[in-house]
Amino acid sequence: MVGRALVKSLSVPSAFNYFKPEVYELVRHTPKHKNEVFWDPYEMRIDLKGMDDFDAVVHLAGENVGSGDGGLLGFTGRWSDRKKHHIMESRRRGTQLLSQALSAVKHKPSVFVSASGVGYYGNGGDTVLTEASPKGTGFLSDVADVWEEKARLAQSAGIRTVSLRFGAILSREGGALGAYSARSGCICDCWVWN
Repeated sequence: MVGRALVKSLSVPSAFNYFKPEVYELVRHTPKHKNEVFWDPYEMRIDLKGMDDFDAVVHLAGENVGSGDGGLLGFTGRWSDRKKHHIMESRRRGTQLLSQALSAVKHKPSVFVSASGVGYYGNGGDTVLTEASPKGTGFLSDVADVWEEKARLAQSAGIRTVSLRFGAILSREGGALGAYSARSGCICDCWVWN
């Protein structure tokens, strides 16, 4: 959902966007056109040649944390151990794969923007939390910590790396407002542009 909104905003010329960037999408199927690049984060495979020479990479991929395991009670958002494994591994593997691929290409992007979550802070109660606040406790804190750790692999290769700690996403297209709609449950992928 966030990725679709980003791509849409990049396709509309504005005072801040003098040109229409060429946007590529990482896909888990055989690419159907030139603006698709194959990757399989679970198998840790990516078309390395297709990742060369991008200006920026935006990584938003990950198992949906807003839904449960599916079935009759999937809308409740309850997580089994299996769902938690998918949430963690989708972020660990996907971010590690992208960071390693971007570090290995000849022409590295100038910036790697990787999603993360405010779950990093845990439950702070009434405490005002800032980026300088320590990592909290709990599953989502651990997920965000691993996510950001894997993104730092790109930073170690000299790529400016930004971790965006998203909170609840509100949109009629999905997210927290559309959690009970038939359209919820989509998994955003990764987009890159020149």
